[in-house]
Amino acid sequence: MPVLMNDLTGGKLSAQVLPVMEKIAATALEKAGISLAAEISLLLCDDKMIQELNKSWRSEDKPTDVLSFPLLDEEEPDITAEELLLGDIVISLDSAARQAMEYGWNTEEEVLRLFTHGLLHLLGYDHKNQKEEQEMRSAEEKLLHMAGVRLDAPHEEK
Repeated sequence: MPVLMNDLTGGKLSAQVLPVMEKIAATALEKAGISLAAEISLLLCDDKMIQELNKSWRSEDKPTDVLSFPLLDEEEPDITAEELLLGDIVISLDSAARQAMEYGWNTEEEVLRLFTHGLLHLLGYDHKNQKEEQEMRSAEEKLLHMAGVRLDAPHEEK
């Protein structure tokens, strides 16, 4: 399960983060019945860049922590294709660092949480209502627990 990471922040994350992301992604894809050959594009950036993307794609002129851009055709996705780009995840390391400090864990743990959240969006999860939010939160916690990420403090959305 390749996660193709492009880090525009100068390599602030340790080398151990990418294999954990790939483990989370492989588990989520297997559960969804999607080929493990699928790829996910991950961009790590700063608040300025994610604010530009947020303004362009969501008409919100403010930074956010994570954006997801699914590439699967929702009508008839070919989830068994040999070459499948699932979508793009963009994470602001500035936002991740602030949130990590606020929640009491390290930046890498927050990045893993944001990656998991973004991945679930690529897989069709959303949180537009309370039921969807609970389903998504439960799926996040299961994936993070499996990957060994601390779950001892609640992660609340801003």
